[in-house]
Amino acid sequence: TPVDGVWPDLKDLDGLQRDAEMARALGFLGKSMVHPGQIDTVNAAFSPTADEIAFARALIADFEKAVADGHGSISFAGKLVDRPIYQRAVGTMRLAARVGLTAAV
Repeated sequence: TPVDGVWPDLKDLDGLQRDAEMARALGFLGKSMVHPGQIDTVNAAFSPTADEIAFARALIADFEKAVADGHGSISFAGKLVDRPIYQRAVGTMRLAARVGLTAAV
């Protein structure tokens, strides 16, 4: 699991937020912290958004229907979706459930 390094300035939560958002955009899945006061900021940056949850939920439903119909991939939102992309959506839903944004998957 790729985890970004520490933001050392304990008083600069805005800087921490920008740094965490950049890390997420670069593909990191979390961030190391040195103080409990950083937890909420980091969790917010790495938690799925409502749009990401809705997208993942719809993708999962369409993909599972296609698999039940004997297909191994689908076109969803103009993009090819196969099993690895489906698994990423499932991971998004599991993370959302773990952080209390949706019911358990």
